[in-house]
Amino acid sequence: MPDRFWSKVAIRGIDDCWEWRAGRRPSGYGMFAHEGKIWGAHRFAFTLMIGEIPEGKFVCHTCDNPPCCNPGHLVPGTARENAHDAAAKHRLARSHEPGWDGLFQAITGKQLVSGGAWGPGVE
Repeated sequence: MPDRFWSKVAIRGIDDCWEWRAGRRPSGYGMFAHEGKIWGAHRFAFTLMIGEIPEGKFVCHTCDNPPCCNPGHLVPGTARENAHDAAAKHRLARSHEPGWDGLFQAITGKQLVSGGAWGPGVE
C-alpha cells in the first residue's frame, strides 16, 4: 500500500514540494482510494509518515501547494489556525469566495477593500 501511494507522487528534494500526479479535486488537492475510502493525498501522506491526524485537526500545507504530499510540508492545525496562516501570507485577501472577507476580518481585525486588496493601514 505505501508503494502504490508513493508511486503517484513526484518525490524530489527534501525541501521541495512532492506533487501528487494522479486524480485531483478541482481545488488541486490529490485524491487517493484506500480500503473503500477516498483520502486527501496529503492527509494519507501525513498518516503514513507522521501518524494519526489529531482529532479535530486538519492537515495543513506550510508550502500552500494543495497537491504537495511532502510530509515535511504538512502540519496538523485547526481551521482557525489555517485561516490565520492564510491571512498572514495575504492569501485570504485574494479570495473572492463568499464569506472569506468576514473570516479575514474576524481573524485579523482588518477589512478588505474592493477587489480583494488590503485596507488602509495594513502592513
